[in-house]
Amino acid sequence: MTALIIDKVASSSDIYWDIRQRLIFAHYVPGSKLKPEELRLAYGCAASTVREVLFRLSCDKLIDFEEHKGFRVPQASEQMCNEAIEIRIMIECEGASLSIAKGGLEWEAKLTAAHHKLAHVEGKFSDAQNDRDLFDIWCKCEWEFHETLVSGCGSTLLREQHRDIYDLHRIHMIGLSGGTGFRQDNIAEHRAIIEAAIERDVSVCREKIANHLHKYG
Repeated sequence: MTALIIDKVASSSDIYWDIRQRLIFAHYVPGSKLKPEELRLAYGCAASTVREVLFRLSCDKLIDFEEHKGFRVPQASEQMCNEAIEIRIMIECEGASLSIAKGGLEWEAKLTAAHHKLAHVEGKFSDAQNDRDLFDIWCKCEWEFHETLVSGCGSTLLREQHRDIYDLHRIHMIGLSGGTGFRQDNIAEHRAIIEAAIERDVSVCREKIANHLHKYG
């Protein structure tokens, strides 16, 4: 394993977000063991720092922990994936509705920019789904689009909950798909969501979000 953090001594927060990103980018095999000693060497940190990070990830339900068995990447669960979808739909629809009501031109501009970048990457990725680097870029752009969609809601707590359920959903969804989780229909579905949001049509936007996410069950 090569850590992403190479230019400085990694803090526990750096390591936490790096491992969390690797989980949602499918860098780990579902069910595989996360070995503290290997992680300690990879990040050049103390063993206590690694264990602190792993316990935090387990508390967030992003990895599994069993006494005497250690930490593991979750086995993909259809039930967990479906539960996460329903909760994500509730949070994302509410966040988008609030953003439509409260977000101004700056929010529209950010959402338009995020979608433009995502659409560009999706167009390339649809023809090169075995490209690991392009997959990582698509994951980042996909998150940025959905996060920007709710970013005008005015609630820090809603955005934090959205991030947590987004990551949980993606870990199980990608594990179940056995691939990238990318579908060709993503392009049209994301376009339909942003069109409704920019038109300030709350009911259609909520419908398009729900339709999009239900297809990941």
